[in-house]
Amino acid sequence: MIRLDGRAVVWEGVAAMPLLAQHGIELVQRGLSPTSAAAPYTIRVALTPAEAIWETAAIKEEAYLLELGVESGQLLAHSAAGLFAGCQTLLQLLGHQPEELPVLRIFDWPDLRYRGLYIESKWGPDLMTLAEWQACIDRMAALKFNSLGVGIHCCWVVQYGGKTTEFLMVPFPDHPTLATPKTLRYYAPSVQGWKTLEYLPAMFTEDFFGQVVAYGKANNITVRPHFNTPGHNTLIPRAYPDVSAKSEEGTPLGYGFCFSNPHTYELLFALYDSVIQRYLRPNAIDWFHIGLDEVTGYMGIDPAKPFEVLEPWCHCPECRQQSHTQHLQAYAVRVCSHLKEQGINHITSGTMGWITWAGSTPNLSRC
Repeated sequence: MIRLDGRAVVWEGVAAMPLLAQHGIELVQRGLSPTSAAAPYTIRVALTPAEAIWETAAIKEEAYLLELGVESGQLLAHSAAGLFAGCQTLLQLLGHQPEELPVLRIFDWPDLRYRGLYIESKWGPDLMTLAEWQACIDRMAALKFNSLGVGIHCCWVVQYGGKTTEFLMVPFPDHPTLATPKTLRYYAPSVQGWKTLEYLPAMFTEDFFGQVVAYGKANNITVRPHFNTPGHNTLIPRAYPDVSAKSEEGTPLGYGFCFSNPHTYELLFALYDSVIQRYLRPNAIDWFHIGLDEVTGYMGIDPAKPFEVLEPWCHCPECRQQSHTQHLQAYAVRVCSHLKEQGINHITSGTMGWITWAGSTPNLSRC
């Protein structure tokens, strides 16, 4: 065993490391006991991307080699992400026994390129504070996750209080009518009675999604927004009837979209661009999730007809000229093309899985 007993841990080569690696080392330092005058324990840190050892790792970008000897140790990696992962392993070892470390050699890498969570925009996450989102990311980083999907907009059918369940987690300054105030009625044992809580999501009122994205990046976790369209939508078409799906008589339905109306794409692209400009681009994140699931008929989409199966498709003369499949395919291609123009290179969806790019044409083979 390597006895620390308050010995200072000295890191060699830290100054030349990327910020992600430096942050990982800072986390380890926080887990160490106060130092004494005893001889220091030295750990050499280095990026060695050309080493042949990394070729044996399935995911070499996050591979690392941690060697701890009696008098000194070293942490080598193919990239900053690998160094960060190695620091997380050191943290786990210190958490088990902070006064000593085992003599060991760990050569480690993940089996899966993307590992993470999807936190949906519904009851619970809408009350999470910034500190709670950061604590979640801390835990994910300790588990060596690297991806966090955050649902920032999605709508469901009538579920509680005879109302559709709608969530919007981020504000849109140019579209202030888009908001989803909540009324939560619950029994409080402290007062032995029922209480009513009226609120907007904490992330919405404090507008801290950008801070979540930045905190994730600082901990090797890519935060990607999940903005569901064209299904799961009642809020936007109700707030802006012009873009809503229409009945055969031309009446806005309050759900679904009219894809023949150019204003539909203008509005949706304005919302996408706002998310990109305010939260993603400042943090150099080029991921976006566009949903695309459950564009079909179901009960509860219209509070006035909760038991009637309704489809969120437009019945105007122009939209009726194309099938639902054609509308969805055209929508996906157009949305992906726009996001690509905005610098989004990684686009995911619930229905189509992964969307990759070959030149300027999206691969929609799984549609």
